[in-house]
Amino acid sequence: MSLPQYLLRPKVRQHLIFCVCLVLLAIALPFAYQTWQRGQVLLHQGQKALAAENYAQAATYLERAHRAGLDSVRLLHQLAQANVQIDRWDQAEEVYRKIVHNNPDKLEFQLELAQVLFVRGHLQQAMQRVESILAQRPKWSQALYLKGKIYTSAGDFEAAIAVYRKILGETT
Repeated sequence: MSLPQYLLRPKVRQHLIFCVCLVLLAIALPFAYQTWQRGQVLLHQGQKALAAENYAQAATYLERAHRAGLDSVRLLHQLAQANVQIDRWDQAEEVYRKIVHNNPDKLEFQLELAQVLFVRGHLQQAMQRVESILAQRPKWSQALYLKGKIYTSAGDFEAAIAVYRKILGETT
């Protein structure tokens, strides 16, 4: 069975392809909207749970909203923070890495990832992140404080004291 000759003309074929695409779009659009709407509801529920300090429930809702296709920085940041609150450090690290990858200029996210790395015992990776942050903002006290904590955990108390003195503005 072959197609009629006029259907094989380039212009007609182009119009047919366009019409098929429109039909497929008309079929898919309601499903996409439903998924987006479901994600919005889950996001709202997650934010309510965060406000109520129910972090486990918040993490569940926010993760489901993320799986529903929502991918905003705010959603991911809230998800990471909820995971931190319930000691899900590996999930928090994974989410923070995604945030940092998509927002490399946001030093606050870099520092939060460094804090998670520190808590997980990845002192060398945490120190590398902190050094990178301090190269851009050398007097940022929160980054300096984390650097001091990393030195303390590593047993380098003299370096830790020097960092803490830098925070206090002492030169001795």
